[in-house]
Amino acid sequence: MHFTFGFFYENRYGHDLAHHVQPLRTPLEAGIPIAFGSDGPNNPFENIEMASTHPLNPPEAISRYRALEAYTRGSAYAEFERKWKGYSGRGHAGRFRGALG
Repeated sequence: MHFTFGFFYENRYGHDLAHHVQPLRTPLEAGIPIAFGSDGPNNPFENIEMASTHPLNPPEAISRYRALEAYTRGSAYAEFERKWKGYSGRGHAGRFRGALG
C-alpha cells in the first residue's frame, strides 16, 4: 500500500478512479483480511497514519489498531504463518511495542 503516492494514482488513473483505490474498510467489514508490508515507505507509522485517514478515499479509512493488525496478524495470515507470526506471546516470532495513543 502506498498511500503517499496519491499524486501518482491521480496522474495515472485520473481523479475519479484514483479516489477508489486501496479499499480498506470494505474488505474488513466483509470479513476479508488485509495485510500491510514493508515494501512501502520505510516508516510503518506513516502507513498506519495514512490508513487511518486515507487521504484519497476517506470512507475507506480504518482505525490505527486495525492498521497495526494488518501489519501483524494480516501479514501472518497472508504468509500462511498464523501459528508462528502475528501475535505477541510465548511461542510466537516477535513482539511489537509502541504507542498508538
